[in-house]
Amino acid sequence: MKIIILAAGMGTRMNNVSKITQIPKCLVTLNNHRTIIELNLENIQSFGGAESINIVTGFKHNLVKEHLGNLFPNERNIKIIHNFNFQKGVIHSVLKGFESIKKKSSVLLLNGDTYFDKEIFVQASEIANQELDTITLFGHLTNEFYDDDMLINVIEKKMLNVGKDLKKANGVSSGAIFMSNGGLKKYFDTINLKSINILKTHHGILQFISESGFDIDFVDLGSRNWLEIDEQADLDRARRYFAIN
Repeated sequence: MKIIILAAGMGTRMNNVSKITQIPKCLVTLNNHRTIIELNLENIQSFGGAESINIVTGFKHNLVKEHLGNLFPNERNIKIIHNFNFQKGVIHSVLKGFESIKKKSSVLLLNGDTYFDKEIFVQASEIANQELDTITLFGHLTNEFYDDDMLINVIEKKMLNVGKDLKKANGVSSGAIFMSNGGLKKYFDTINLKSINILKTHHGILQFISESGFDIDFVDLGSRNWLEIDEQADLDRARRYFAIN
Protein backbone atom coordinates (compact mmCIF):
# COMPACT_ATOMS: atom_id res chain seq x y z
CA MET A 1 0.00 0.00 0.00
CA LYS A 2 1.24 3.46 -0.93
CA ILE A 3 0.36 6.54 1.13
CA ILE A 4 -0.12 10.12 -0.06
CA ILE A 5 -0.23 12.95 2.49
CA LEU A 6 -1.52 16.34 1.32
CA ALA A 7 0.49 18.89 3.31
CA ALA A 8 0.60 21.89 0.99
CA GLY A 9 -1.88 24.29 2.60
CA MET A 10 -1.20 27.57 4.38
CA GLY A 11 -3.42 27.00 7.41
CA THR A 12 -4.80 30.53 7.15
CA ARG A 13 -7.39 30.21 9.91
CA MET A 14 -4.90 28.69 12.32
CA ASN A 15 -2.25 31.31 11.69
CA ASN A 16 -4.78 34.11 12.14
CA VAL A 17 -6.07 33.08 15.56
CA SER A 18 -3.20 31.35 17.33
CA LYS A 19 0.34 32.05 18.42
CA ILE A 20 1.48 29.94 15.50
CA THR A 21 2.88 32.21 12.81
CA GLN A 22 3.38 31.29 9.20
CA ILE A 23 4.06 27.56 9.34
CA PRO A 24 2.33 24.76 7.45
CA LYS A 25 -0.32 23.07 9.59
CA CYS A 26 1.42 19.72 9.34
CA LEU A 27 4.19 21.25 11.51
CA VAL A 28 1.84 22.22 14.35
CA THR A 29 2.98 20.47 17.55
CA LEU A 30 0.54 18.26 19.45
CA ASN A 31 2.43 16.02 21.84
CA ASN A 32 5.81 16.62 23.55
CA HIS A 33 6.76 19.08 20.82
CA ARG A 34 6.10 16.46 18.14
CA THR A 35 4.35 17.63 14.99
CA ILE A 36 1.26 16.26 13.24
CA ILE A 37 3.35 14.92 10.36
CA GLU A 38 5.89 13.35 12.71
CA LEU A 39 3.21 11.56 14.75
CA ASN A 40 1.52 10.25 11.61
CA LEU A 41 4.76 8.95 10.13
CA GLU A 42 5.55 7.18 13.41
CA ASN A 43 2.14 5.48 13.32
CA ILE A 44 2.56 4.52 9.66
CA GLN A 45 5.98 3.03 10.32
CA SER A 46 4.77 1.15 13.40
CA PHE A 47 2.47 -1.14 11.40
CA GLY A 48 4.95 -1.66 8.56
CA GLY A 49 2.42 -1.81 5.73
CA ALA A 50 3.51 1.17 3.63
CA GLU A 51 5.56 0.62 0.47
CA SER A 52 6.12 4.35 0.02
CA ILE A 53 4.92 7.69 1.42
CA ASN A 54 4.48 10.70 -0.86
CA ILE A 55 4.21 13.97 1.09
CA VAL A 56 2.94 16.82 -1.08
CA THR A 57 4.13 20.20 0.18
CA GLY A 58 3.47 23.74 -0.96
CA PHE A 59 3.45 26.59 1.54
CA LYS A 60 6.87 26.90 3.22
CA HIS A 61 8.04 23.72 1.47
CA ASN A 62 11.58 24.06 2.83
CA LEU A 63 10.39 24.03 6.44
CA VAL A 64 8.69 20.67 5.95
CA LYS A 65 11.64 19.26 4.00
CA GLU A 66 14.13 20.34 6.67
CA HIS A 67 11.95 19.06 9.53
CA LEU A 68 11.51 15.61 7.99
CA GLY A 69 15.13 15.46 6.87
CA ASN A 70 16.22 15.92 10.48
CA LEU A 71 13.75 13.36 11.82
CA PHE A 72 14.00 10.67 9.16
CA PRO A 73 17.37 11.15 7.42
CA ASN A 74 17.68 7.54 6.25
CA GLU A 75 14.08 6.77 5.25
CA ARG A 76 14.18 6.15 1.51
CA ASN A 77 10.48 5.34 1.28
CA ILE A 78 9.52 8.93 2.26
CA LYS A 79 9.36 11.23 -0.77
CA ILE A 80 8.68 14.97 -0.46
CA ILE A 81 7.03 16.45 -3.54
CA HIS A 82 6.79 20.22 -3.94
CA ASN A 83 3.55 21.45 -5.53
CA PHE A 84 4.32 24.93 -6.87
CA ASN A 85 0.63 25.39 -7.74
CA PHE A 86 -0.72 24.65 -4.26
CA GLN A 87 -2.65 27.94 -4.10
CA LYS A 88 -4.72 26.97 -7.15
CA GLY A 89 -6.63 24.30 -5.24
CA VAL A 90 -6.35 20.86 -3.68
CA ILE A 91 -6.76 19.06 -7.01
CA HIS A 92 -3.26 20.23 -7.99
CA SER A 93 -1.81 18.66 -4.85
CA VAL A 94 -3.78 15.46 -5.46
CA LEU A 95 -2.47 15.24 -9.03
CA LYS A 96 1.07 15.87 -7.84
CA GLY A 97 0.84 13.14 -5.22
CA PHE A 98 -0.35 10.61 -7.79
CA GLU A 99 2.32 11.39 -10.40
CA SER A 100 4.45 8.35 -9.58
CA ILE A 101 1.54 6.05 -8.65
CA LYS A 102 0.54 3.22 -10.99
CA LYS A 103 -3.12 2.34 -11.53
CA LYS A 104 -2.57 -1.18 -10.20
CA SER A 105 -1.37 0.11 -6.82
CA SER A 106 -3.40 0.51 -3.65
CA VAL A 107 -3.34 4.02 -2.17
CA LEU A 108 -4.32 5.65 1.12
CA LEU A 109 -4.87 9.41 0.74
CA LEU A 110 -4.63 11.59 3.86
CA ASN A 111 -4.90 15.24 4.85
CA GLY A 112 -1.70 16.62 6.33
CA ASP A 113 -3.53 18.72 8.94
CA THR A 114 -5.02 15.65 10.64
CA TYR A 115 -3.54 13.26 13.18
CA PHE A 116 -4.59 9.66 12.47
CA ASP A 117 -4.55 6.85 15.01
CA LYS A 118 -2.64 3.77 13.84
CA GLU A 119 -5.92 1.79 13.70
CA ILE A 120 -6.78 3.56 10.44
CA PHE A 121 -3.54 2.35 8.85
CA VAL A 122 -4.08 -1.19 10.09
CA GLN A 123 -7.61 -1.34 8.65
CA ALA A 124 -6.52 0.19 5.33
CA SER A 125 -3.75 -2.40 5.08
CA GLU A 126 -6.25 -5.21 5.69
CA ILE A 127 -8.46 -3.92 2.87
CA ALA A 128 -5.42 -3.64 0.61
CA ASN A 129 -4.64 -7.33 1.23
CA GLN A 130 -8.13 -8.24 -0.05
CA GLU A 131 -7.34 -6.70 -3.46
CA LEU A 132 -10.84 -5.26 -3.84
CA ASP A 133 -12.11 -2.86 -6.51
CA THR A 134 -12.87 -0.13 -4.02
CA ILE A 135 -12.85 3.48 -2.99
CA THR A 136 -13.27 3.42 0.79
CA LEU A 137 -13.86 6.36 3.12
CA PHE A 138 -13.01 6.01 6.81
CA GLY A 139 -15.03 7.81 9.48
CA HIS A 140 -17.47 7.36 12.33
CA LEU A 141 -21.24 6.94 12.43
CA THR A 142 -22.57 9.40 15.00
CA ASN A 143 -25.11 12.16 15.59
CA GLU A 144 -22.67 14.33 17.56
CA PHE A 145 -21.01 16.89 15.32
CA TYR A 146 -18.42 19.65 15.73
CA ASP A 147 -18.88 22.96 13.92
CA ASP A 148 -16.41 22.23 11.13
CA ASP A 149 -17.01 18.49 10.67
CA MET A 150 -17.15 16.96 7.21
CA LEU A 151 -20.60 15.36 7.42
CA ILE A 152 -21.62 12.17 5.65
CA ASN A 153 -24.78 10.25 4.91
CA VAL A 154 -24.18 6.49 4.96
CA ILE A 155 -26.60 3.66 4.18
CA GLU A 156 -25.61 -0.01 4.34
CA LYS A 157 -21.88 0.79 4.45
CA LYS A 158 -22.06 2.99 1.35
CA MET A 159 -21.45 6.76 1.34
CA LEU A 160 -24.34 8.53 -0.35
CA ASN A 161 -23.41 12.16 0.32
CA VAL A 162 -20.57 14.13 1.89
CA GLY A 163 -20.27 17.82 2.71
CA LYS A 164 -20.09 20.35 5.53
CA ASP A 165 -23.67 21.56 5.03
CA LEU A 166 -25.59 18.29 4.74
CA LYS A 167 -29.11 18.53 6.16
CA LYS A 168 -29.30 14.77 6.55
CA ALA A 169 -26.18 13.25 8.10
CA ASN A 170 -25.46 10.22 10.26
CA GLY A 171 -21.70 10.38 10.53
CA VAL A 172 -18.44 12.25 10.05
CA SER A 173 -15.50 11.68 7.71
CA SER A 174 -11.92 11.37 8.90
CA GLY A 175 -10.59 12.48 5.52
CA ALA A 176 -8.75 9.16 5.04
CA ILE A 177 -9.59 7.66 1.63
CA PHE A 178 -8.38 4.27 0.40
CA MET A 179 -8.39 3.23 -3.28
CA SER A 180 -7.39 0.04 -5.07
CA ASN A 181 -7.75 -1.72 -8.42
CA GLY A 182 -10.99 -0.65 -10.17
CA GLY A 183 -11.57 2.00 -7.52
CA LEU A 184 -8.14 3.51 -8.06
CA LYS A 185 -8.68 3.51 -11.84
CA LYS A 186 -12.00 5.33 -11.33
CA TYR A 187 -10.27 7.90 -9.10
CA PHE A 188 -7.46 8.38 -11.64
CA ASP A 189 -9.94 8.87 -14.48
CA THR A 190 -11.92 11.38 -12.42
CA ILE A 191 -9.04 13.60 -11.27
CA ASN A 192 -7.80 13.83 -14.84
CA LEU A 193 -11.08 15.31 -16.08
CA LYS A 194 -10.76 19.00 -16.97
CA SER A 195 -14.03 19.78 -15.15
CA ILE A 196 -12.64 18.47 -11.84
CA ASN A 197 -10.64 21.69 -11.38
CA ILE A 198 -13.75 23.40 -9.97
CA LEU A 199 -13.78 21.11 -6.92
CA LYS A 200 -12.11 22.56 -3.82
CA THR A 201 -11.76 19.46 -1.61
CA HIS A 202 -11.02 15.79 -2.09
CA HIS A 203 -14.37 15.10 -0.45
CA GLY A 204 -15.84 17.02 -3.39
CA ILE A 205 -14.08 14.56 -5.68
CA LEU A 206 -15.69 11.69 -3.76
CA GLN A 207 -19.13 13.26 -4.13
CA PHE A 208 -18.52 13.67 -7.86
CA ILE A 209 -17.54 9.99 -8.15
CA SER A 210 -20.55 8.88 -6.12
CA GLU A 211 -22.92 10.87 -8.32
CA SER A 212 -21.38 9.21 -11.38
CA GLY A 213 -22.73 5.87 -10.12
CA PHE A 214 -19.59 4.37 -8.54
CA ASP A 215 -20.16 3.13 -4.97
CA ILE A 216 -18.03 4.67 -2.23
CA ASP A 217 -17.55 2.11 0.56
CA PHE A 218 -17.55 3.30 4.17
CA VAL A 219 -15.74 1.90 7.21
CA ASP A 220 -16.95 2.97 10.64
CA LEU A 221 -13.95 3.22 12.96
CA GLY A 222 -16.20 3.05 16.02
CA SER A 223 -14.97 6.39 17.37
CA ARG A 224 -13.15 9.53 16.24
CA ASN A 225 -9.75 7.93 15.72
CA TRP A 226 -8.36 11.13 14.24
CA LEU A 227 -7.82 14.78 15.18
CA GLU A 228 -8.29 17.40 12.49
CA ILE A 229 -6.63 20.74 13.24
CA ASP A 230 -8.43 23.62 11.57
CA GLU A 231 -8.80 26.21 14.32
CA GLN A 232 -7.47 27.03 17.79
CA ALA A 233 -10.32 25.06 19.41
CA ASP A 234 -9.22 21.95 17.48
CA LEU A 235 -5.64 22.44 18.61
CA ASP A 236 -6.69 22.83 22.24
CA ARG A 237 -8.83 19.68 21.99
CA ALA A 238 -5.96 17.71 20.44
CA ARG A 239 -3.45 18.75 23.07
CA ARG A 240 -5.90 17.79 25.85
CA TYR A 241 -6.29 14.39 24.18
CA PHE A 242 -2.57 13.74 24.22
CA ALA A 243 -2.26 15.04 27.77
CA ILE A 244 -4.54 12.28 29.08
CA ASN A 245 -3.60 9.45 26.68
